This record gives sequence, structure tokens and C-alpha cells, in this order.
Amino acid sequence: MKKLWFLLLAAPFLVSCGVSKQKVLSKVDALLLQKKYESAYRLLEKADPKNQVPDLLLDKVQIALDDYVFSENLKIFCFKDMAIDQNVEDFRGQKGNYARYALNPEEALSGLLQKFPEDWRLYKMLGEYDYQVYMNHDKFEADKGLARLKLAQSYLYQAYSHQTADSISLYHLGLVDLYLQDAKSAEECFKAAIRQGNSTADNYYNLAFTQYSQGEFAPSLDSAQKALDLYPNAPEKALCAHLLALAAIAVQDENGAIKYFGLIHAFQPQDYEALKNLLTLYLKHGEADKAMPFGQAMLAIEPNNASILRDIDDIYLQYGRVNEFYDFLHNMIFLYAHQNGVLGNLYFYQANADLYVNHKKSARTSLKMARICFQKSLLPSDGIFKTIDKELIQLSSPK
Repeated sequence: MKKLWFLLLAAPFLVSCGVSKQKVLSKVDALLLQKKYESAYRLLEKADPKNQVPDLLLDKVQIALDDYVFSENLKIFCFKDMAIDQNVEDFRGQKGNYARYALNPEEALSGLLQKFPEDWRLYKMLGEYDYQVYMNHDKFEADKGLARLKLAQSYLYQAYSHQTADSISLYHLGLVDLYLQDAKSAEECFKAAIRQGNSTADNYYNLAFTQYSQGEFAPSLDSAQKALDLYPNAPEKALCAHLLALAAIAVQDENGAIKYFGLIHAFQPQDYEALKNLLTLYLKHGEADKAMPFGQAMLAIEPNNASILRDIDDIYLQYGRVNEFYDFLHNMIFLYAHQNGVLGNLYFYQANADLYVNHKKSARTSLKMARICFQKSLLPSDGIFKTIDKELIQLSSPK
């Protein structure tokens, strides 16, 4: 009878605790909507100081991971109540006086798992915590954070296999799989994240990357195009365009590749690889007039850099476009008429073109012009003079 009496007394207490918990969670949600992050965290800390209630601890850890303005090793956290038009990122890295809150999410969540071993939300949050520790700290360690990655993967897959993973944790699990070089599993996670509503540009881009890495070029094109359409800023759009160009080449769509390398050039006019590929593809298609501006843009990046002219020379002569290369060189000689260092390189590679068509006399003239220009811009000890003299001796020798 005494035991029954105890249960009757305990029942109202348990109901009261349940109501109290829901009130706390509702107040926390309202504070978060107003960006009152410190007030929300303080309320949770007061309601559950020993981290014994899963719902309250999960909210506490989520705020700690997402909304801190300062953190020490993701174990000490500082928060700020903000105006509605302010963001956490505005304050991170800035000086300020904040209250410090100690929380070891790994320890607190693991402790609750001992009491609630089938609360798969705890596994999800442990995986999220380990992912954040990896991104902020462990990946810079000597072992590149391999142990932490595997731990995050294990926890997140526990949540995934028990239908507790949400679109964000699925995306993070896909990234973890990708870092661990498991592209197939990563692809499945990115697709699962999309099914749960994660239609972000980052998710589509990483899906496209995993598909490309597995040789799934047509799906990769589709996913990367969606990412390109979603990204608002030029650097990310250029990254997508690069992946699209590679996939287009893989499916032998050179016109598509030209389109996407052209987009890279539009977003990042001095992207050397894009310029080089556009020069290559237009010359391959016999469109020298369209090719020339990209060769000119390559040279303009660093006009005195002879290796750039070497690249241009190789591309023109690879496709036997020697006359078109002469046209390019003549245009550049006119453009850089008052820059002797550039002129020296231009005449030097004009000699190379002369030799390509076996015009030895013209090659000697070009080399002599190169020497004259270099004498006005380089020290006598520069190795280019020995190279030119050696070439001139060989051209003068009877064969």
C-alpha cells in the first residue's frame, strides 16, 4: 500500500515536470526567433544545470554549436543577445565582454546516452559536435583529424539508420564520407538531404562532385548546373562552372566546355586555366579569331613571364596553327612595342615558330631581334644570352 501511495504522489510531479519542460522549450524557441541567444542559453542552463533532460540538453548544445560569438575549443562558449538585423558572424572574432559558459557536449551527451541508449537524437548531436570539432580544430592536427572524422561518421550513421538524421546532419554526413574518400556513400547522403529539403547550392555542388568522381558525368552536369543557378556570388559560380566544364569534356561536349570555361572567364577574368582552355578549344575548332583574345589575356596576366608564351606557343603549334601564331605574335609585338623584356620573349618564340616551318633565315633574324631587346632589359649575365648564342651557332652551321 505504501508503494502505491508513493506512485500516486509521484504522478502529478512527473506531469508538472513535463509541462515545465515544454514551457522552457517554448520560451527558448521564442527567444531564438528574436536572436536572444544568451537569454535562451541561460534559460536552458537554469532549467537543467546538470544536463539530465535530453530535450533541454539538445537545445543547449545546438545553440552552443550554432550561435556562439566566442568559443574555446568548443567547450567554453560565449553568447550575445542581438538585434534582429544582426548576425552571429558579425561578432565572431571581434573583441567584447561576454559571460562564459562551460559545456563539454561530448561528455554531457555521452552521459545521457547511458540513461537513454535508444534516444537517437543524442547520437545525431554527438555526430554534429564531432563534425564541428573536426572542422574547427582536429583537421589541423598531424593526423588530419582522421579519428574525429570516423567518430562523427559512426554517430551520424546511427542517427541516419534510425530515421533521426535531418537534412543538415545528412549533408554533414555526406561531407564526412567525402573527406574519408567514400564517394558512393557521400552521394547517397547528399541525395537523402535533398529529399529532406536541403536544396542548397553547397549540397548540389558536393553531390555533383561525388558524381563526377565516380564517372557519373551526366548526373554531375545536372547537379552542378543546379548549384550554379543557386549560388549568388562569382567565386562559387566559377567553381561550379569549372566542374561543369570538366564534366562536359568527359562527355565529349566541347561546345559545352567552351560555354562553361567562358563563364569562368566572365566571373574571374584572370583565371589562367580557363583562358588556356578557351585558347586550346577555339584553336582546335579552327576559330583563330575567337582564340586570339584569350592568348592576349593570358599574356596580360604577367607579360614578362616567358613560361606563359611557352604555353601559348605549345597550344598554337599543337594544332599546326603556325600562321595564326605569327598573327598573334605580330599583334603582341605592336601592343608591347615599348617593353623590351616582353619584346625579347615575343621575338624568341617567333624564332621557335620559324624553326617549326624550317625558316632558318627568319629564325636567325628573330633571335637577333630577341637579343637586342634583352640587352636593353636584362643583365649581361642572364642565361638567355647563352641560349640565344647557342641557337645562332647551330643555325649557322652547315647541316
